[in-house]
Amino acid sequence: MMRWCLLMLLYFSLPAWAQKFSAADVRLLKLYGTGSFSNEAQVKAGVHAIQSSLKVQPIWPKRKDGIWLFAEKTDTSPHYQLWHFYLQDDTTVLMQFLDFKTIQKAQQLSQDIKQQSGLSLNNLLLRRGCELYCKKNKSGYTATSSGKDCLANKAAIEYITYNILFTKNSIVWQETGFDKDEKQFNAGTCNFIKQVNALK
Repeated sequence: MMRWCLLMLLYFSLPAWAQKFSAADVRLLKLYGTGSFSNEAQVKAGVHAIQSSLKVQPIWPKRKDGIWLFAEKTDTSPHYQLWHFYLQDDTTVLMQFLDFKTIQKAQQLSQDIKQQSGLSLNNLLLRRGCELYCKKNKSGYTATSSGKDCLANKAAIEYITYNILFTKNSIVWQETGFDKDEKQFNAGTCNFIKQVNALK
């Protein structure tokens, strides 16, 4: 009898532990994540940050395996990635990073996003271990990494953790590196504000 009661308590408590997601949440992440963004306001406020811009455009609209976005971040130099959001099940939305094998493919997309038909998964490298788990909050969605599996390609840094907040009008990007002795190298937080009508 006691075991049965415990099982019933566990069953009815599950909804409180896990959020429910649908394809609508992935579409909303696409809406929040797409646009032209700048951290100019953060820099003008005197926050220690390098002035950066972020341009994010949808690609591959006919694919059925989630939402794909081409992200171009520019600070001291341009950086390119694909972001992939997909519904793993009704309690899990994941975000993946994919890097370009050659810079030429990324530059072609930057110059003309319509050239996306010439891009395939064979041109990309999935950053394994860097999957981010998305959760809903009052502002929008927070995507966070888990554990130490997101290995870094930077000198002296072993792995990276991410905490990214997507809202209707901004992307708040926090990236933290750790060395082999667990010493933290906090790259800081970049507060990207969406520029109205900047992306056509």
